[in-house]
Amino acid sequence: ALNNILVISRESSGADAILAYDTDLKHLMEFIQRDDRTCILGALRIFAEIAKNSYKRAEIVYNTLGLKPISRCFAMNHAEIPTSASILVHNMLMSICDLENRRKVRKPVNVPYNFDPLDDEDRKKINEYLEENRIICDKIINVKSFTETFKQLCASEDDAIQYRALYVIRNLVRTNKEIAMGIVQTDLMDVLFAIKEIKEDGSTNEKNRKLLSDIIQQCLSYGLIQPNKDHTIIEEDENADFD
Repeated sequence: ALNNILVISRESSGADAILAYDTDLKHLMEFIQRDDRTCILGALRIFAEIAKNSYKRAEIVYNTLGLKPISRCFAMNHAEIPTSASILVHNMLMSICDLENRRKVRKPVNVPYNFDPLDDEDRKKINEYLEENRIICDKIINVKSFTETFKQLCASEDDAIQYRALYVIRNLVRTNKEIAMGIVQTDLMDVLFAIKEIKEDGSTNEKNRKLLSDIIQQCLSYGLIQPNKDHTIIEEDENADFD
């Protein structure tokens, strides 16, 4: 049954139909809460597809699922479940970024300089959603198993797995300085530095190298690491204000 739902969820219309039928995702929630790892894996994959390419669906998944089941999946000793959990987080953040990019609408020609394609209500909704994104990101990095799980995912020899993990981290550090510092102060940042040194010989693909570079450059711009060969982590003043 889960395989059939997964096939349906891969189409946007199918994902919408699943939400129309199971509005509170009660049935899928039952699968992810079981002890059967096959059911958990299937449910994670379906949630990931539903959250893909739609900020509205991503919002429903997050508000319904929350982070507790995802953190449980991160901590599981299983070949695929932690990876699938990271894909779910990746897809939610991708959808959130899609909403953020909607603000970057090109100004049409022959219109006043101060033309704004969004009305006040649209702008308010976007700002509220972006603030919710910040809260989500803060909760993600504070999941107990986040650091250990993402250290393994980032060090994966599978480029696709590594890409999704790096993408999640890149978007987390872009959220704000406080969240970036939460990552910089963990062993995960040391792993990222090590991967960057190893991968500079061209043994990884260009997209992954670009994500690594984006993460480090963002932390440099915040002043959390020093611009030297080893990218030394700067000890942050506990009383300092964040930008």
